[in-house]
Amino acid sequence: MPYKANEPRRHKIPKARYQVANWAAYDAVLRRRGDLTIWVTPEAIAARTPLPIGRRGQPFHHSAIAIETGLMLRLAFGRP
Repeated sequence: MPYKANEPRRHKIPKARYQVANWAAYDAVLRRRGDLTIWVTPEAIAARTPLPIGRRGQPFHHSAIAIETGLMLRLAFGRP
């Protein structure tokens, strides 16, 4: 039986309505909503810098800890 069969007799719960009183704070929260803050130790930052190659135009070779950190962040947060 479809869910709309007894719709006139069902108890209706009104949807809550919210009014924004402080628009500046509301806008700031919307801007921060997609923010992802991560604390990293100085040792990890030092290990993240690519090793010098010595020639121009060569691709960077990143350390294993940098690659593992990137993959863990990708798995944990679903972000590229």
